[in-house]
Amino acid sequence: MLSNLTTEKGLETFLHLARQARSENVPIRAILAGPAGASERVAIDAAVAELGDTLDYRGALYDDAKAAFYSELDVFVFPTAYDNEAQPLVIFEAKAAGNAVISSDRGCIRKQLDENDLLIHSGGEFVPTALAWLAAMSPEPALEARRKAIRQAYRTRHAKARAAIGTLLDFDE
Repeated sequence: MLSNLTTEKGLETFLHLARQARSENVPIRAILAGPAGASERVAIDAAVAELGDTLDYRGALYDDAKAAFYSELDVFVFPTAYDNEAQPLVIFEAKAAGNAVISSDRGCIRKQLDENDLLIHSGGEFVPTALAWLAAMSPEPALEARRKAIRQAYRTRHAKARAAIGTLLDFDE
């Protein structure tokens, strides 16, 4: 997860997912990034102390560090409950890097995802649904093929969107 780390953006849900994965012996490494306020930092530090190597908090990331973050992931998790969520850039960035995405159904997120991803409906049980999906994911040998397919699907969608915008902005007629 990478976001402005708040309850509304899904911080507590992400930490709960990491705890539950460890409790159920689902072998994940949760990597968390983004700026956090004082109370959020207390929750993050407590989770890092509790989960040890299962949870890695990176803090705010920019430029090359942000690109490196996405390259380390298999799945980008975005459990947002933010009322004004629109079309988060972090999902586009994750898809461009070849990451599958698990996200809440808010704003336009539904339009950002495809068959490689998991959309969890508002009011759905995010943690058990996400954990079941993660536990059923293809093992390591399939990872690079999946990443390549996700990147290609993103490039195709991006090209179609650019063409559509070009048509809308063509004022010569």
